[in-house]
Amino acid sequence: MELALERFPDIQTETEKFQTMRRHLNMSSVTTFSDEQKLMVYREYKRLNSILLEPAGYQFSFC
Repeated sequence: MELALERFPDIQTETEKFQTMRRHLNMSSVTTFSDEQKLMVYREYKRLNSILLEPAGYQFSFC
């Protein structure tokens, strides 16, 4: 939890990812996040960043 709270402001700066995660987690209308919500965003952020995208011509593939 401590790391999630510490990293949350950095995660918010990655606007496109952050907005996508908010929609996925049904938090689009949330403006003030609870510690539990920040933890949920942090966990989703870690999941998202664990996917390696490789260029494949004009598209991307993932492993």
